[in-house]
Amino acid sequence: MLAIAVTSFDSSLPPNALAWEDVKRLDATLASYDNVKLTTELQPPASKIEFVDYVEGYLREVEPGGPDGNLVLLYISAHGVVDEQGRACLLLGESNPLDSETWLTLEELLAVFNRVDRLRSVQKLVFLDANRICRNWMLGQTYNSFADQIAAAMESSRSRKTGGDQFHKSRAGRANFVSPGRLGFWVCRR
Repeated sequence: MLAIAVTSFDSSLPPNALAWEDVKRLDATLASYDNVKLTTELQPPASKIEFVDYVEGYLREVEPGGPDGNLVLLYISAHGVVDEQGRACLLLGESNPLDSETWLTLEELLAVFNRVDRLRSVQKLVFLDANRICRNWMLGQTYNSFADQIAAAMESSRSRKTGGDQFHKSRAGRANFVSPGRLGFWVCRR
């Protein structure tokens, strides 16, 4: 499993509160499992090209785990937003909140799985902890429909003619931590 926490943003964005702590807690929780190897990244590449290359490099090297040894997990904590075309996107360190060309669409992220041939028959699960902005008036965001658009991004990546079938046949899935219209925050209870 690769766990990524994006915490460095443009100053006009709110902090991605507790992202590092969430990844560290995930690391502590999974440490006792023999069939899970966790790689954490608390300072991921800031540009979308470098970020995608980093994830692809990880996927090329990872040995699938899980009970049957056929599962790859990806956890990303970042700010999720929707661009002017209605596509779900992640904001990275170098993302300009007012320039959607600098944002990473989920379709671009999911396309990485299609480029790694040896993972075609492996199950893939992407966890998104990316719904901590409800509205941000400084960005002109009155409602964050990121959670609403995740299914469309999955479907779009499945239906692409250039390798999209690989993602569909791989039994890939996603888990978002919130439902549409809700904000996501972890609550630590002992």
